[in-house]
Amino acid sequence: MDYKYQFFISSTYKDLIEERQIVINAIMKMGHIPAGMELFTATGEDQFESIKPIIDESDYYILILGGKYGSIIEKEKISYTEKEFDYALLTGKRIIPLVYKDPDNLDSSKRETKPIMINRFKKFRKKVTFDRMAYMWNNLVDLSTGVNASISKAEKDYPADTCWKHIKSNNLKDFDIKSDTIFGKIEYINAYSKEQCAPYYRGIPATLFDFESNEENKSLLLKADFTSLIQDNNNYKWAGIYIRSLPCRDWRKYILNKSLLIFSAITTQNVKSMWLEIKSDRVEMCKRKIEFEKNILKEYSIDLGQYNATIEDWKFVREICFVIYPEYCENEIINITINNLRIES
Repeated sequence: MDYKYQFFISSTYKDLIEERQIVINAIMKMGHIPAGMELFTATGEDQFESIKPIIDESDYYILILGGKYGSIIEKEKISYTEKEFDYALLTGKRIIPLVYKDPDNLDSSKRETKPIMINRFKKFRKKVTFDRMAYMWNNLVDLSTGVNASISKAEKDYPADTCWKHIKSNNLKDFDIKSDTIFGKIEYINAYSKEQCAPYYRGIPATLFDFESNEENKSLLLKADFTSLIQDNNNYKWAGIYIRSLPCRDWRKYILNKSLLIFSAITTQNVKSMWLEIKSDRVEMCKRKIEFEKNILKEYSIDLGQYNATIEDWKFVREICFVIYPEYCENEIINITINNLRIES
């Protein structure tokens, strides 16, 4: 297998130590990567901030639910387990619920006994199982069977857009890699509909440009006709597209890990260049000029680590923009194809 998926394992802890180990072993035997609370130590309010990046970089989210609701975040009156679940939902993770079938008959040490906690647990259990397929298990053997079947089904029916992939070091031009190959995280930025990306322009009528998308080929075609555009050196003009369908909004991990934003592009016209811009709600963190050679498909690699001077600006990335300026186009008819936009670590 030249790729691995990362599975975040969420559960209460002391009452489900054996169950967590069964799930961890199953994931490793299938050639994938388990991730969860065993990988870090944190306390108090910082704990969830430590958890979030691990969920962000995971491809699937597994919830083991027994009979406990879990430790409460006092300010929010919600358990860490439920908050992890809510965050996984918010970030679009594929969720694999493994739910104990009859929690009322568990030993008192493995279920809630106080009315307020019983009520919170029941509400959470209902949230987890509502309008969602969950594997209901009765014992450890049953759980072992269920986790294998659930992972296999998720891989087959809902393949993740991201994975850890075995790639040759010569594809990572900006890294000093000593070995021949490494495992690198690839996160595709899938933006192939009008809901995921849209025109982006100033000083140019919207009727003069458009874009087409091809989900199968992971490509975007940017088209423009500047024939009727009146050139005015005193008027700042541009046209392009912005993409807001991103793997996650918090890009600080990509900056700190010196990840690469990679894509391929080709133009059939005499377009000298376009600009790549990455923006938050407040500032433009990255602006990079992309030089073209006519009819030559080239791969472009932007080292995000070089933009780490203002790391907190990367906490919420709003959009990626590809922009054309008319003054950099020798022809008035523009066609630019962008393929396989992705982040590699």
